[in-house]
Parts: sequence; C-alpha cells; structure tokens
Amino acid sequence: MALNSREIKTNYYKEIKNHEPDKSSRLINERILRNFTGKIEDCFPNMTAVVISDYNGLLVHSEIKNSLDENLLALSCICEERNFMDLSNYHKLIRPLSNKIKMLVLLKKSWKNKLLIKNFDEIVERENPI
Repeated sequence: MALNSREIKTNYYKEIKNHEPDKSSRLINERILRNFTGKIEDCFPNMTAVVISDYNGLLVHSEIKNSLDENLLALSCICEERNFMDLSNYHKLIRPLSNKIKMLVLLKKSWKNKLLIKNFDEIVERENPI
C-alpha cells in the first residue's frame, strides 16, 4: 500500500489550522524578560542578580549587577543542593517559571526581604512571561 502525499499534507494542514496557540508556544524576546526582571527589581531594591535557566543549566536570561559568573549562577539555579560558588552573603530565591525553566534571584541579606517575598511570589505568578 502506497502513501498518498496529498492525504499527509491535508492532515498536516488540518492539524496546524486547528492548533490554537497557548501561553507556552509564544516567543519570548529580551524586552519581555527585561520588563519582568524590572518588576522584580522594583519589588526587591537590593537585588544583586536574576538568572533564568532551562533544566540543563543553559542560560536563558541574566541581569547581574556585580562580577558574579552567570554560568555558575545558572547551574546553581537548577541544582539547589550543590554549591558551585560561595553565596553565603546572599539570600537565594529559586522559583519555577515552567516545567523546564527556573529563575534564581540573589538578594543582599536583609531582614526586609522576608516581608517582600509574598509580593515577589505574586509577581511571579501574575507576570510570568513563560
């Protein structure tokens, strides 16, 4: 039995035509990610770094204010139990943005951070671009 290429194309176009884009299929650009990290910076004025990485530890986006290595921070984002660098002077907040992408936020240690974590969680849930 031979395959008819017309049927394959027809089925392909039917699938694409019926496919409705959802939140996960959107393209994300640098402007969207900067806007998102800007809202996090408004929440935490003492933010040192924001790193977004995928489940393999590859860097998606980063905004770092001092001389920290962004690749090691991306690895620290996915491996919470391992220490790739000394982060004892910082509060480390790790939140999942999707099943395969996580975000790491480094904050200078301060007692004010505990009061702002609720606002941070609301921003991540409401403004998550991924």
